[in-house]
Amino acid sequence: MSQEPAPSIAAAVRGELLPPEAQPGCSDCQRFRTLERIVLANDDESFAVDVRILWREHLAELHGLAPSVSPAA
Repeated sequence: MSQEPAPSIAAAVRGELLPPEAQPGCSDCQRFRTLERIVLANDDESFAVDVRILWREHLAELHGLAPSVSPAA
């Protein structure tokens, strides 16, 4: 019997996660946002995905926020 993936994992696979949002006053969030913009400006989508994964981990661990799924999901 296979176990269904968690909703956030399934949404990530389908590309339905909303971009992470920087939390007010958090310098780490600001750095993640800046890094994401830099790598996207250099057309490095793979690195941008890595940044978003690390940013979402930061949001979960330090801010207690779960990834947001687009309303159409």
